Amino acid sequence: MKPTYEELERQLEESQREFRAADATIHNLELKLTDMAVQLANAESKCRELAAENAGQKSGVTYFAFAPEYGFDYFANKQDAIDTAQAEIDAYRDDAFDGWDEDVRRVSWGIVIQQADGVDAEGVHISDSRHTYQTCDYQLVDMVKTPATDAFLAEVRAQGVEMYAEHLTRKAIASGENKNHAYAYLAANFAAQLRKGAAL
Repeated sequence: MKPTYEELERQLEESQREFRAADATIHNLELKLTDMAVQLANAESKCRELAAENAGQKSGVTYFAFAPEYGFDYFANKQDAIDTAQAEIDAYRDDAFDGWDEDVRRVSWGIVIQQADGVDAEGVHISDSRHTYQTCDYQLVDMVKTPATDAFLAEVRAQGVEMYAEHLTRKAIASGENKNHAYAYLAANFAAQLRKGAAL
């Protein structure tokens, strides 16, 4: 028996509803896929920034070698600092026929992390064009700059604090306690401050 016109019309409407639902699902999946692609691109960009910063660390670091006989020497590469420190140990070894000099234990090499640098009366760094001609003070200044790493770590910390804020919010809703709402608000503000601090 052939379907009636009404049955065919009902089947057509049902097929159209299913098609619209499938089309909406496809559209939602496309939006999610686009969002995920943007997130992936952002993550890849952060990875490239961190890798570039890491490579820059290896090339832009200042090394030092120290020995009591001559003090500190600075080097552009690690091996020169090691070789200089080793040469000092060798010199102590050559003179060790009556026993080792205790000063040999002070021979060392390493990376210069902070170094004293001049600032003027306003606290403006010597390399800044606004610096006055008179250096009034010295401060320890970071020699190794890591803005991408600092921003990444601030983001990780902020996400952890946000997770805690969300936990407090859920707890407040479940228990009806207002103090948990206040704590969640404070935690969310602190997360924003963590991010802002990394951007400064």
